[in-house]
Amino acid sequence: MKTQAWLLISLLPVTLSVKSQDCSSSYFPAKEGTKIEMTNYDKNGKEQGKAVTTIVSINKSGGATIITFKSEATARNNTSTMDYTAKCDGNNFSLSMKSFVPSSMQKSTGGGEMTIEAGDLIYPNSLSVGKKLNDGTVTMNMTVGTMTMKNVINITNRSVTGRENITTPSGTYDCYKIEYDVETAMMNMKIKSKAKQWVAKGIGTVKSENYDDKGALAGYTEVTSVK
Repeated sequence: MKTQAWLLISLLPVTLSVKSQDCSSSYFPAKEGTKIEMTNYDKNGKEQGKAVTTIVSINKSGGATIITFKSEATARNNTSTMDYTAKCDGNNFSLSMKSFVPSSMQKSTGGGEMTIEAGDLIYPNSLSVGKKLNDGTVTMNMTVGTMTMKNVINITNRSVTGRENITTPSGTYDCYKIEYDVETAMMNMKIKSKAKQWVAKGIGTVKSENYDDKGALAGYTEVTSVK
């Protein structure tokens, strides 16, 4: 679950705002075959795993641009993969939160039934300091007989809080900083955390930091390769 949760959070800003219908000038990679590697570290800077996101295809459909991604995360010899699509409609870039749930979690097991309800994360065509972004929620219900297990992830209070130059092993980038709250509820437990993310045009996530409910750094990710 920890590997899958990190993959979800690390991918959130990979898909960002678009400029008109020209997705190539947006805050995310928009060229077929592009591969972006993110490396995950603990609070002490020790490597915990990697995630590689590849753009599989870019197509037009009903006046919108549909971008298909394939991502694979590896941590402690465990691998999680997912395929998903996002849409650029000329005014906003939208991505269903369901797309962040690895395919292995979307399949029913033990004869149970899995249902997923999810909203869209929407990014306007331009980012600016002070801009408020919408919230996102995904709910996963697994029903086995008369028992239902629910897992809910809420992303709230998203806002653009700054503009900074960020340097990683892959280069230096002009970034906007986005901050938001994350709450995960499952098995009668709630885990609250906060996140800071820096995004750049043509790249998406350059760096992200995750904090616990006390405000202490729990870990971070940064882009380590762009091909």
